[in-house]
Amino acid sequence: MTLLARVNPEEPLAEHLLGVGRLSERFLAPLGLGPQRRLAGLCHDLGKATPYFQEML
Repeated sequence: MTLLARVNPEEPLAEHLLGVGRLSERFLAPLGLGPQRRLAGLCHDLGKATPYFQEML
């Protein structure tokens, strides 16, 4: 089963988290916070991996 971040448009959760991680790193790299923000971006929606959230979708 593929975990989803959203259904309209359909987006796999893993793809969403990686994309947010990349954007976060890029936006804050000039401040020297790139790697830390990438990690925060990767973790920001992990709650969407719960059975409860996936059933809501």
